[in-house]
Amino acid sequence: MLVTQVQTIGISTLLSVIHFKESRMDRIFAWDDHHNRVVYRIPGCTHKDGREDSDLSPVWLPAKESELPENVCLEDLRRVSVEE
Repeated sequence: MLVTQVQTIGISTLLSVIHFKESRMDRIFAWDDHHNRVVYRIPGCTHKDGREDSDLSPVWLPAKESELPENVCLEDLRRVSVEE
């Protein structure tokens, strides 16, 4: 079962961040301006390469537009620039 939740963050600028739960994993989707693609992160997740995702050091992973929750479009996503 997919649950869609929209959360707004920021102090002076409000950014929309899309969350959804799938198999108890909370994914945050964004648009990568640097590579022109959808990306996601899983806060608190430690990846196989040892990197831990945190708000100070997010680990953005590539995603497909088809993975976005229902009724969510690219314009809804927060914009980030993922450097490799």
